[in-house]
Amino acid sequence: MLGGLAGAIALNLVHEYARKRFKDAPAVNRIAEGGIAKVANTFGQPSPTPEVKYGMAMTGDLVANTFYYSTIAKEEGGNIWLRGLCIGLIGGLGALFLPKQVGLDDTPVTRTPLTKVLTVAWYTIGGVVAAATVQALRRQQQQG
Repeated sequence: MLGGLAGAIALNLVHEYARKRFKDAPAVNRIAEGGIAKVANTFGQPSPTPEVKYGMAMTGDLVANTFYYSTIAKEEGGNIWLRGLCIGLIGGLGALFLPKQVGLDDTPVTRTPLTKVLTVAWYTIGGVVAAATVQALRRQQQQG
């Protein structure tokens, strides 16, 4: 789980830093916020305030991506770097293509070609960070 948490934190840090500084940066949090509003409306509840939606989106993102990236550590054998790269790449592609499939606005991650590339790149960074963390933890276990 620590490797997954490291990958999720890396993804969120890159996302938040760039989202506040670059116009073409993906805004993955907006997709989650839209999902939160949609669920609230489905149950006849008002949409939470923007601050609450943001907090819920970031918390949900951190939890979901921790579990997602923790799959990198599932197997002992094989190339952990390749697993991290592939899991990150698949996560980024999923972030591009799944929102529309579940009825959410995908514009925050698809509005420009650069936004699409950055979305995939950031999820890939998360996968690589998770792989590096898992590898470091395994080395530490072997030595101690």
